[in-house]
Amino acid sequence: AASSVMTQPVENKNDDDEDERVVWSVMGEHFELPQRYQVSDYLGAGGYGVVASALDSAARDSHSAVAIKKCKKIFSGGKQLVKRTLREIRLLRLMSHDNIVECVSVLKPTNRGFSSIYVVLELMETDLASIIRSDQHLSDKHVRFFMVQLLRACVYLHESNIIHRDLKPRNLLVNEDCTLKVADFGLARVTNNPVNGEGVVLMTEYITTRWYRAPEILLATGAYGQMIDLWAVGCILGELLGRSPLFPGNNSHKQVQLICGVLGVPNEKFVSSLKKTSSREVLRAIYPRSRPKNFRQVYPKAHPQALTLLQRLLCWDHLDRATAEEALQDAYFEHFTHPEVPALADSVISEWFYFEGVKVESTDFYRTEILREVECYQGYNEGHTTQLLAASREEDHEGSSLSPTAAAAAVKQSSVRGVGGYDGGGLPPHPPPPLPSMPASDG
Repeated sequence: AASSVMTQPVENKNDDDEDERVVWSVMGEHFELPQRYQVSDYLGAGGYGVVASALDSAARDSHSAVAIKKCKKIFSGGKQLVKRTLREIRLLRLMSHDNIVECVSVLKPTNRGFSSIYVVLELMETDLASIIRSDQHLSDKHVRFFMVQLLRACVYLHESNIIHRDLKPRNLLVNEDCTLKVADFGLARVTNNPVNGEGVVLMTEYITTRWYRAPEILLATGAYGQMIDLWAVGCILGELLGRSPLFPGNNSHKQVQLICGVLGVPNEKFVSSLKKTSSREVLRAIYPRSRPKNFRQVYPKAHPQALTLLQRLLCWDHLDRATAEEALQDAYFEHFTHPEVPALADSVISEWFYFEGVKVESTDFYRTEILREVECYQGYNEGHTTQLLAASREEDHEGSSLSPTAAAAAVKQSSVRGVGGYDGGGLPPHPPPPLPSMPASDG
């Protein structure tokens, strides 16, 4: 990793010795960071950013080692990327749960015309995909412990009217003690309306890695809700049991065929209910008309209760799937206690995500909102950030679809916990740490 990280000091751009920046080259990507951060390694990269590990010389002991995610060129490619970035860093700040990765800070930009932002996250040792692909033994106790933590996070998300939309092993970060935390909320969506088994919302953005994509997305119903996350949870459970993806399709049609090969072709009532003619034709054309497989044959070494839970999660019709709360109460987790964590109030969602569902063309609107998020972490006493925010307000278009609202006045200045993702692609540069033997429950 030494060859992938280089350092080069640069001129102080802010006339503030405390904020002098150092440029680090991480796999060819420049990280311009305050001097307090010493970049140590490359962690991963995706379509929207690069992530490096670093030491923070000014942090509390618990946060001395961090992950820094550079969200780059966020104003390019239309408004979708910057809106996604704003949505994610706002969730980073507002959410608080032991099984959701913590955001430590969002660094203030060096100038008003910033095109990238840096998000500082707690550093985790590996991810679940790397553990699954390794030769480490996974006992049933490991599987239970990973799954109960994932479901606890899902209960919190769904009670807060948040859909993750991209649950997969790569986005589940894990430490050596088997602590699991959900990460990467770049594709998450919030809704002001409660979404349950029957209540669905219309969303048309590309979502979810194909292997974990629910039938209602593959069959293009045009509407879906929280239950797409539970389908992904079922796919992850199957992957833990079999140490390989359950439905590794290379296109959407193949994905549907693979699901039919395990669950069987859905009944005619379900097929007839599909609004899209092409979706009905795809299912009716699948031959032979396979019957559902017995999960005992697919996973002969799995605990029977794990297979029962799998059947409750992997259902063609989202109305038949167990909710996150129902799955958490499954007999498979009878030895675990489930601490209650207050969900985000509807008023919080309404206050901070008022821009959802409204077309905003002004780039300055998004710059202003992102600077407000930065200010939440830096505090109002940081003169540089406040000046940038003031300049941003002056440049807001009067005719914008949205104007700053009372939400800005409710900026939190206290230390908060959050969510976010490493947004990494490919295998991490280091093998996962060895897992400990697991107790019967987490107490």
